[in-house]
Amino acid sequence: MSAAQFAGRILEAWTRADDARFASELEQAAAVCRGFQAPSPLEEERCELLESVVDSMRRMRGSDGGWQYERMSTGMDLLRHLRRAG
Repeated sequence: MSAAQFAGRILEAWTRADDARFASELEQAAAVCRGFQAPSPLEEERCELLESVVDSMRRMRGSDGGWQYERMSTGMDLLRHLRRAG
């Protein structure tokens, strides 16, 4: 699966307000990016960006387990960019 596809899946879960799926998609993307063999240098860069965004978002949970929505806008913008780039 490409970085664009992962970005799309994460955004879809976010749009549907499915917190469990959102967390799951972040975890899956992080796991795949760590061991991904990119078919091109461009896709490698996209995967590195995705991994960075995902790692940041995974740390944006409050002490109550809820997401810190106000801090996620930049990450969401980057995911939208990745989705369009694919």
